[in-house]
Amino acid sequence: MSIDGILKIRAIAQGYHGDMLCIFAAMDEATGFLMIDNAEKFDPYMEITPDLTILTNINLLPTWTMFFKEQDLKSAIEAYHNLDSNGLIELESGMERYAPVSAIQINGIKETGIEYRFSELNNGHVAVLMCALFAEKQRNIRAGLSAQVRLLHGSDNSRSSDYVIKPISVGYLF
Repeated sequence: MSIDGILKIRAIAQGYHGDMLCIFAAMDEATGFLMIDNAEKFDPYMEITPDLTILTNINLLPTWTMFFKEQDLKSAIEAYHNLDSNGLIELESGMERYAPVSAIQINGIKETGIEYRFSELNNGHVAVLMCALFAEKQRNIRAGLSAQVRLLHGSDNSRSSDYVIKPISVGYLF
């Protein structure tokens, strides 16, 4: 759910270098702009309210919006690069250490696309990548639904922000 078109996001990552981490982010539904704001060690007693979009790679959490699997890494890296090249992602100054570009190198290009290798991927990098993947999926869904509405109604005046998929409080796979 959102307040004034802003989705509040918590990306919780574990299994990579460092402590289990919770990244606090926000996404403007109308523009798709993603702000990575803060990070804290995960608190198992953190209040998970219905207005939060929960992104995680931990299947022990009682509720989540998007479950991130290791095979999603390539798509998440591409989403991050896409958002970055379009000026749609910003990391607050204290969060720049989690910019995934510092841990990702191109390993070559094959017929299946770009291959990546990682120096030392930590939970912060993965949490930022989760946020980027979620934001890119939301942008694509909104654009697709908006295009369908324009085709059905023959109008370019539809509000694309009306077609953002809202988070739900039980597990939801993309």
